[in-house]
Amino acid sequence: MKFTITTYDLRIFTSVLWYTNKLKNTNTNYLYLSECNHYDRNDNKIIDFVCYDDKFTFIYNDIEINFERKKYGEARYIHSRCEMGNFEEIILIPNIDDVDEGVKIMKEFFKESSKKYKDNKKAKSIDEKLILWSYSDGFWENVKRVSSRDINTVILNEDIKEDVTKSINQYNNEDYKNKLKSLGICNKMNLILSGLPGTGKSSLMFAIATILNKDIATIDFNSKDLSDHKFIKALNRIPEDCIFALEDVDALYVNRDKSRDNTVSFSCILNFLDGVYSKDDLVTIITTNHLEVLDKAIIRPMRIDKIIHFTYCSKYQYNIIFKKFLGDDKDDLMKNIFKIIKNKKFTTSMLQNWLIKFLYEPEKLIDNIKLFDEIIDVSSEKDCNMFT
Repeated sequence: MKFTITTYDLRIFTSVLWYTNKLKNTNTNYLYLSECNHYDRNDNKIIDFVCYDDKFTFIYNDIEINFERKKYGEARYIHSRCEMGNFEEIILIPNIDDVDEGVKIMKEFFKESSKKYKDNKKAKSIDEKLILWSYSDGFWENVKRVSSRDINTVILNEDIKEDVTKSINQYNNEDYKNKLKSLGICNKMNLILSGLPGTGKSSLMFAIATILNKDIATIDFNSKDLSDHKFIKALNRIPEDCIFALEDVDALYVNRDKSRDNTVSFSCILNFLDGVYSKDDLVTIITTNHLEVLDKAIIRPMRIDKIIHFTYCSKYQYNIIFKKFLGDDKDDLMKNIFKIIKNKKFTTSMLQNWLIKFLYEPEKLIDNIKLFDEIIDVSSEKDCNMFT
């Protein structure tokens, strides 16, 4: 009786390899792991799965299990000593005569491997970090770690938070998932965050990733080496439990005839949004500064689950930001300044950039309205130049 796991199912392959190492081995030649250039959420190096002992024995639930790892084809080396073969398989042979009991034990082992590996990767606290993944040269690399974001710290209008919460609740609903599965439809969620720079799109994306307990993966569409085939390949290899971010799509695809020299075709993007190439349960967040210029094929309702519009700073947001920066004891100053600036068009980012200059001298704000006007003008000019 033997059980074989191959790299065709990389998730279970990796979890079994990881969990096997966590169990005590009965021989002297235990699983050796090599350090690689990857980092976990606490900025510690991740130990990658490079197995120098291809055969050994370990104990699970008082049962001795023989482990054998086979590799086929020439191995390639990436990131220090990280080994990646073309195809691999793990063979597990439990030393037990009762076949039914052996099957039962191995089912428990595989289930426990997946759960413990996932729990180890995704056990987050509010202080831990999100990993930002970027795809280049055929591999996903974790390029940056940023703090997770509580949605209550993102200063948004209440209607936006309600829309986001409603979409996330539906995406996570098990009955909804099962119904889709019975209809042969993959569960996915495609959101568009539309608005000017500095209105909170990126902050909300980090908050959504935190709520869903996911990292964020993105692809550099400016790479001349990118093609439809490589894009699809990247999607199939996207790291586990990641949101896919398609940022500033207005700078990529204005319409299907004008894609600004993109190497990934318009039809490929549409098929991806329809779920043809993406994995089940994938969340895609598209950001755009100019929703009005996008081809209608991208934003049609059956393709996009929710479009969230970010506008200029509202009075509600102004009050929250003012109190957050300058305290709750300056209501009169807050009201007087709002009377002066209420007809101006500014984003939350512009307001924050102005307030931060007078954190310790808030009484000077009224005398420096001109500086606020300059911040608005400069930021607006940058936005225009970026799009032209």
